[in-house]
Amino acid sequence: MDNEKTSNFLMENEIVNQIVHNQSIGMENEMQNEEFITHQQSEDPIDWSNNIDDEIYVSDYVDHEENEAVEMYKNYAFQAGFDIRLGSNKKKTDGTCTSRRECEAHIVFKLLPQTGKYVVHEFVERHNRMLIPKANMHLSHAKRKLDLSQQTYIYNMSKNNVGAKKAYRLMCGLQGGCSVRGGLAIDYKNCARNLNCFIGGSDAQLIVNIMEERVKYAPNFSFEFRVEEKRLFSMFWADKTSKYNYKEFGDVVSFDATYQTNRYNMVFVPFTGIDNHKRCVTFGAGLLTREDTDSYKWLLKCFLKAFGSPPKIIMSDQDPTIKKAVDELLPLSSHRLCMWHITTKLPKKLTWEIANNSDFKKRFNNLIWNAKINEVEFEAGWDSMITEFHLEDNTWLRKMFGLRRLWIPAFFKNVPLSGLMRTTSLSESQNWSFQNTTLSGSYLVNFMMTFDLVMERQRHTQNSSDYTTTTTFPKNITYLPYEPHVAKVYTRRIFSQVQEEIFEYEKSCFITKVVTDSSDGVDMFDVLERKKSVSTRTKEVVPDQPEEEEYHFDSLVKDKDFKVTHNKSEGSFMCTCMHFEHVGVLCRHIFSVMRYYNLEKIPERYILKRWCREIIPPELLRRRFKNSQMNGKVDQAAIDIFSTVDHCVSFLSHDLVKLHEYLEEINKLKMKYCLSSSSDNLVNRNHFEQIIGVTLPKEREIENPSIINNKGSGTRGKRLKSKKEMLTNQCHKPKRMCNSCKQKVNHDKRNCPLKAKVV
Repeated sequence: MDNEKTSNFLMENEIVNQIVHNQSIGMENEMQNEEFITHQQSEDPIDWSNNIDDEIYVSDYVDHEENEAVEMYKNYAFQAGFDIRLGSNKKKTDGTCTSRRECEAHIVFKLLPQTGKYVVHEFVERHNRMLIPKANMHLSHAKRKLDLSQQTYIYNMSKNNVGAKKAYRLMCGLQGGCSVRGGLAIDYKNCARNLNCFIGGSDAQLIVNIMEERVKYAPNFSFEFRVEEKRLFSMFWADKTSKYNYKEFGDVVSFDATYQTNRYNMVFVPFTGIDNHKRCVTFGAGLLTREDTDSYKWLLKCFLKAFGSPPKIIMSDQDPTIKKAVDELLPLSSHRLCMWHITTKLPKKLTWEIANNSDFKKRFNNLIWNAKINEVEFEAGWDSMITEFHLEDNTWLRKMFGLRRLWIPAFFKNVPLSGLMRTTSLSESQNWSFQNTTLSGSYLVNFMMTFDLVMERQRHTQNSSDYTTTTTFPKNITYLPYEPHVAKVYTRRIFSQVQEEIFEYEKSCFITKVVTDSSDGVDMFDVLERKKSVSTRTKEVVPDQPEEEEYHFDSLVKDKDFKVTHNKSEGSFMCTCMHFEHVGVLCRHIFSVMRYYNLEKIPERYILKRWCREIIPPELLRRRFKNSQMNGKVDQAAIDIFSTVDHCVSFLSHDLVKLHEYLEEINKLKMKYCLSSSSDNLVNRNHFEQIIGVTLPKEREIENPSIINNKGSGTRGKRLKSKKEMLTNQCHKPKRMCNSCKQKVNHDKRNCPLKAKVV
């Protein structure tokens, strides 16, 4: 190129990309107080270029694409031992540019208009700062930049309630060291901070945009929200899989509020049921700013709009606002109160002597939890207990007796499947999964991603249980023909429950009387069931879910006769214990009568579909939560690539030569597809938008919810303690000798109970 042509190029407007030496290695604001190798500064410029090997050079005469030019100088800087940064794009007329830093080392590329490529216009190799040793180049600013996969990893770990620093330690352990891949602990923390700043004031607008994208791309997705004074006030959502679950298992629904799941103290209200494996399944969920009747009414309206029909039974705690909303909007549903919430109040409502009386607790528990007694027997037993322990003046017990039709199992025997859920403990254990993976300071976007993750785990467990049921065959414990038939139609969990009834029939049930001469074709049987040796409260633990439990007091306190009728023309059975109506499987008494008729299979009418295997299609359970089809395809392609690379590395791990050849091919692909000169801010913004699945809105129409104090949001350490909690804390205090009763107790002579009795 002659001088005249070069002069003409200098006179044209051109984009000059200036890459200059990064002066502040070790002085970046992210490094804070961590140790790092810094440049040595001197008043007189010192030429450090002599330390660079002669083999490392910058090509002056070969023209490059923009990305290739930048990558060339990056490789040069890494080999030489210094950091670089890309200057702002500027238009120059004279072809000159000046460095913003004191270090003179830099390179300037000129754009050639005829070819559209860049050529080296100016290259200064002189450094006045010490170069970084190659052993420490992984600590340089360029090598510490986090790529999309690392940022996604940090965000995914946060969805599992794992902080950035712990995520960094886990990554170091997975990769075999902290210097294998770029990034320090402070970089991980800064990434998490930057993502929160990216969400920031657009949290409400982003979450609404995310859900509206799902309505647009996800089939049969329901989303409703309410805005008051331009602030997000409440939300409700449910997807296709949730609706399919509700169609099959929506006969009993638990309706329970959960707190401290987001920074705005919005109340999280999931709708939970029980699937064919007797595990929790979430039908839908809502977020409410206030816990009042209007908010719950709005939520129930959205629930009915999404699912179409009300449940047979809806269970909640003893909240008057919920009761009022349920009575108004779900008049056809049986509203049931959680027994656990009621029984936990018992020690606070009784005197210390009565609450700790073992005879009273045994009588009370056997009375309220026993599903085998009827209404008359319960009322007689209650009156007897109140009289015996002189509790006629207890206001709370009178109130609970007045509400007995809302929480005592004996009054729900005629309600189909009322025995599936006596307490909200199952739904609360599922709520614990949400609370355990979220922080009280989470944004709504973070909370929603965590909700999606919990739902994916829940449905994976559901799919895994279906697979176990299909591929295994249980062990029979009797020689009766019912067990093989039951094993083919029911899930494993329900099979175990029916198997217990079959075993108990052989062990403790006997037909004592048969009446077959009835003119209407109905045979009547008297079945005697022997009492068990122990009649105490038993805890049924769900396998692999120790936090889920049900309590039973169904053991007989004495031998009892049950009436079983069989209609020959209809082929129906009915027992006075109403076990089938209560839990949906046949009782041991009906099995006794079926054996009398030599029946080898359970009649089809007594095999409920909700307990059968393979109800939910596997493709629905495997569906992931994505805002658009494109996001799902991109994620699947990335998963396939990772899987392919892992397979290749594992396959070639025994051959070092082939591993190096494979690495060279990967680097060629990297050079072909992964060259970029975009600014860090733009790259980070694009990464964050890709992580959360929606672009940052230019204008906000919906502001973030106001932070309010609901009754479950906490009082920042200043709360009223219950009597039970105060008594528990008092019991943990060290005991001392009382001079009045001469015992080591938690009181002294002044407040000794013995002194009061003497007076």
